Amino acid sequence: MRIAGMEPGDEDPCWLTRSPRVLAKGLTAAELASGMRIARERAAELLATLVDYGAVEPGDGDRYVPLVDADHESDPSELLAAVRASTYRGLPTWKRVVVLSTGVLSNLLTAVLIFTVTLSVWGTWRLLPR
Repeated sequence: MRIAGMEPGDEDPCWLTRSPRVLAKGLTAAELASGMRIARERAAELLATLVDYGAVEPGDGDRYVPLVDADHESDPSELLAAVRASTYRGLPTWKRVVVLSTGVLSNLLTAVLIFTVTLSVWGTWRLLPR
């Protein structure tokens, strides 16, 4: 399972500067690539990131439909902040620590549960000499 916004490395500069235009209206990867003057593969990656973030969803054909409120179109930074707020990168540091700690704790609890069930079902009692 992946957590949206937890991709390694820096964010794509296109995401930071031009994604608000994508969020304001539905586009295809080809339209995005020609409008931004980038390779179609890079445009497809940008759209995949926006799908992961819950900002757009695939619509009819190759077109992507925006899921965010387009009222922020006058201020792209507000629109970008609204989308990023629900992602891992958009969380404050203490919340990111909680997310990572929860994963570790769930792994430990799963291990304890597996050992408990395994030893309860197949384990045997044995007296040890003193």
